[in-house]
Amino acid sequence: MPRVKVGPALQDRKTLDVEIARLRDLDVGELRTRWHTVFRRRAALHLPRHVLFRVLAYRLQAIQLGDLDGESQRILDRSGSPEDSCHSACNIDPLSRGIGVQN
Repeated sequence: MPRVKVGPALQDRKTLDVEIARLRDLDVGELRTRWHTVFRRRAALHLPRHVLFRVLAYRLQAIQLGDLDGESQRILDRSGSPEDSCHSACNIDPLSRGIGVQN
């Protein structure tokens, strides 16, 4: 019989929403500090603010609500990037940036 995952309590969801709202107000330096707290390592210096925010928000949701199951993660890992899929499906050289050059 498949296991049923029960959603978090409403209070937990509100707490998560508040925490993500707080992330929106942080500048890049504060997001990097939060990153260090969550991941226990420093964020790469080239990561822009919007990427720091999105990864942190995803991680907070995964911690609170649960992450993808192992099988889903493996499927996504094997799938590659959507951009690569499009290039191969369209038979376009990615270095040509798709400007009418085909292999």
